[in-house]
Amino acid sequence: MTEEYCPSCEEEQPVIETVAWQNNACSVCNQEIPEKKPAGSH
Repeated sequence: MTEEYCPSCEEEQPVIETVAWQNNACSVCNQEIPEKKPAGSH
């Protein structure tokens, strides 16, 4: 299981990996974690 920064929890949390075309979900609050967009891209 990978960990990512969850905006809802405001800290790194383990994430549930979903299918490729969906965002991962935080295993703590179940909110989707948006893909991190590279800076400067629109």
